[in-house]
Amino acid sequence: RGPGGAAEAVTQAAEVAASAPKKAPRTERAESPTLQLLVTLVADAMGRGASHIHIENHPSEDKLWVRLRRDGRMQPHSELPGSYRNSLIARIKALSEMDTAAQRRPQEGRLAFARLVPQHRIELRVTTLPTQGGLEDVVIGLPTRLKAMKFEGLGLTAQDQERLGLLLGPPPGPLPAGGPARSGRTTTLFAELVRLNQPERKIVTIEERIEMTQPGLRQIEVNARAGQTHEAALRAVLQADADIVMIDSVRDAATLRLAVEAAISGRLVLASMPGRTAAEAIPRTPGLGGEPWNPGDPPLGVHAQRLLRRLCSACRMSRGAKESEIDEWLEGYFHGAAVEAAEAEREQLRASWLERYGRDGKLRRYQSAGCERCRDTGYRGRVAVHELLV
Repeated sequence: RGPGGAAEAVTQAAEVAASAPKKAPRTERAESPTLQLLVTLVADAMGRGASHIHIENHPSEDKLWVRLRRDGRMQPHSELPGSYRNSLIARIKALSEMDTAAQRRPQEGRLAFARLVPQHRIELRVTTLPTQGGLEDVVIGLPTRLKAMKFEGLGLTAQDQERLGLLLGPPPGPLPAGGPARSGRTTTLFAELVRLNQPERKIVTIEERIEMTQPGLRQIEVNARAGQTHEAALRAVLQADADIVMIDSVRDAATLRLAVEAAISGRLVLASMPGRTAAEAIPRTPGLGGEPWNPGDPPLGVHAQRLLRRLCSACRMSRGAKESEIDEWLEGYFHGAAVEAAEAEREQLRASWLERYGRDGKLRRYQSAGCERCRDTGYRGRVAVHELLV
């Protein structure tokens, strides 16, 4: 299919569904037009590499808007007839085991896609948002990675890969991972577990949603509504003779204190914390309501990261960089840093860039104009950038 083929197929399915008799399906077989449309939306979004599907209601227009989050950016996908305003959202809520009558409060649920397409055993995260005019939006989270990445494939520099590898060895202690939402922290934590996963070690993970797994891990899925919180799960793990503990989110003081206690008692604790930089994780602990790090029991290090959009390799072009552009890059690199011999360090950095990335004795500037493979955006896929503070 061309770039618009999938969207056209979805629109055609919506038009067929709008003209079909309105009969409530008795089973979850994807034979009704509503469920066929849902299957088409999910399959097309995953084929495009999207992480979320946003189904949005607009009170002033009798239609549903579908947008995808792809490579971190929202992109229009298609428009659905207004007849789907109730039927599609109601079916999604029912499949996700939500209260279909509750429309004035947000809900969260999970949709087992195998109920619709048996050969696809994936689980979708579903969130509803009450909006203006008594309407609801639906956000469907798609699994972006089903298999853990290898540690060597994270994109760390050779020096940082060696340093982080040493931190994952003895002695045990806390090793926080920082970064904003959707920055790939969970992917990195599981890549670290791939490196650490040995038969002689017991590894326990505490996660809000289990999306990836690997043989040998003991994984706990928290459920706040059922009273199973990160704190409660971590208290149990402290008595379970684990060697390594991975916590997918540390957001409160109680969980933070228990994580530090687990590290002090001789465990390696990998924990994800919200934050913009690696250095921010140290002073952030009092902000969570916890005590500042004890100088005698500090974290082994802090690893932070971001995800950047990658230029499309199919339409990427380059040219020799201008001197003004190189000066801008150097200025950006040293921005805010106290540098003693500024000119000497700038020349040293420039020489190292030229050695690593230069071609024909020149640094080059890359850009992508856009093509069919990247849907004329110029970007396809993402790359992680890392910051390691030891």
